[in-house]
Amino acid sequence: MHVTLVEINVHEDKVDEFIEVFRQNHLGSVQEEGNLRFDVLQDRK
Repeated sequence: MHVTLVEINVHEDKVDEFIEVFRQNHLGSVQEEGNLRFDVLQDRK
């Protein structure tokens, strides 16, 4: 099993833009062979 954990800090004024761009990355990643899970979490801050 391979697990990758990444923390990304985004400026408050760029959060919406980041989410939209990262959504595309997420959609592509979940279709990759062998990918069983791809979670994206956001702090409540």
